[in-house]
Amino acid sequence: GKARKRRWNGCWRGIGGWGSGGWLITYMLSTMIAVQLTMALTRDFRETIRERAQREPEFRQSLLREGLELIHRGDFATGRAVLRNYIHATIGFRELARATKISSPSLQRMFGPSGNPRAENLFGVLAALQKQEGVRIEVQMRRS
Repeated sequence: GKARKRRWNGCWRGIGGWGSGGWLITYMLSTMIAVQLTMALTRDFRETIRERAQREPEFRQSLLREGLELIHRGDFATGRAVLRNYIHATIGFRELARATKISSPSLQRMFGPSGNPRAENLFGVLAALQKQEGVRIEVQMRRS
């Protein structure tokens, strides 16, 4: 409705005008994820994310970090959606398929709305994304 559209527009303005911290991505996802999971992103939106990811390494790495954190917290659908956007904005599914030896259609299904990647495939993808991004993902254990 109107309230959803108003929040979406505010979020859209935020992409260009606010910093690139994880809080922005979380806010952005909280207002758009229902739309994204039920319908394809427009080409303009994907291109906007891709262009910003190409320009700003911090934004690009925030997308990767946020996708992983969402999966870690148990929000698999949103985490897959963020990682899908990250893949579209960076390496692309064809190149990721070459790097992982997993077909592009399989990768797209894995990160789609009803995707359910096996751990072996997910870790293979993460290894390729780390290499492509030039970062190392670390897991820390803390007492709760």
